[in-house]
Amino acid sequence: MKILKLFLFSAIVLLSACGASETSSPTTEVLFPAEEYSMISVEDLRSKMGEPTKIYDYPINGKDMDLYEFLNGKYEFYVFEDKVVQMNLNSGAYWGYDDSTLAYPGNDRNTILAMFGIEPSKDAHTTADTNFALRIENINDKVYQIWINDIQEDTFGTVKITYDNQYF
Repeated sequence: MKILKLFLFSAIVLLSACGASETSSPTTEVLFPAEEYSMISVEDLRSKMGEPTKIYDYPINGKDMDLYEFLNGKYEFYVFEDKVVQMNLNSGAYWGYDDSTLAYPGNDRNTILAMFGIEPSKDAHTTADTNFALRIENINDKVYQIWINDIQEDTFGTVKITYDNQYF
């Protein structure tokens, strides 16, 4: 009889543990949905962002690129052969268009990537962490690299998100 009671008690504990809801972790607010801009055309870029503030001819490493600037430099998109290959997000304080800042959540790689709507693959790894800059590479098949610069305690100045690194 004691064995039966022990068995029933164990079964009840096990079943109630299985039915318990998981504690949800706090969600990270997406600052910019970076994966949505990976290798898109200029037409799609304009559809998403509107008309650029400026367009620059921007040769890099002997290749002709165009730099599309939006909102007076807050967003910059590097375009090669009609594909967005890199984008930058600049704070106003860093770029000088206003006094806005970008919040830095600390060096937790998953939180940083979540800020940009990026889901990392198992191959993603940090390649530089200097307390002033943080670089993560081989992130997934849409985003090659994210590079955060001008880290100042709880803010940062700019982030570069590279979709295809063969141009840089």
